[in-house]
Amino acid sequence: MRYVICPQCKTENSGSLLVCSACGSDLIGIERREKPDAPQYLTPSAPLPGIPISPVYSSNPPVTVHPPQRKITSQNRMLKGANWFYWIAGLSLVNCVLARTSSDTRFIVGLGSTQLIDAIAQAFINDEPGLSIVFHSASIVLDMIILGMIALFGILGQKGVRPVFIIGIILYALDSLVCIVFEDYIGAASHLIGLVGLYSGMRASYDYAKLIHE
Repeated sequence: MRYVICPQCKTENSGSLLVCSACGSDLIGIERREKPDAPQYLTPSAPLPGIPISPVYSSNPPVTVHPPQRKITSQNRMLKGANWFYWIAGLSLVNCVLARTSSDTRFIVGLGSTQLIDAIAQAFINDEPGLSIVFHSASIVLDMIILGMIALFGILGQKGVRPVFIIGIILYALDSLVCIVFEDYIGAASHLIGLVGLYSGMRASYDYAKLIHE
């Protein structure tokens, strides 16, 4: 390592300086000398034996890198949860068709609200047979509106729109009360299965959104 001695104050300065660091005297033209046995500075990748490298502290928070598999797992759970909207809408549609064929078969996961609409329409038809087409048409329109909304929830849920899971859970929980009113306790209990599936999808949607924004 090169150094230079100030001719005024005799201070040892680095060879790269042009003025003395102590007194400010001009060092231009003063002989630069080499220090014997100058220490070799090692890079952090080659530390001195037995001496650990001091950690480097930064004010920036560490960046967390999530493995791709974790994102894929959360996304799959979200999609499975959103699929429950399709199951509910599809089985409710089948129940609507069965109700109009005077069949006693029902899928317990289906909506109780559509069955209530069909039962009310049938009661009006029994009282006013001449208006059966009107009551049938009205019940079909109401059923399709409800089922279309549930299917739309499924589409939005698969796209990660989190509020639809919350709305769907609330509406499906209220729908279970319809089953209780009509003493369909098995149907009301089966709603718990769908509610668990929707809740799992909601949790997964929050996890997935958090992972893709980190």
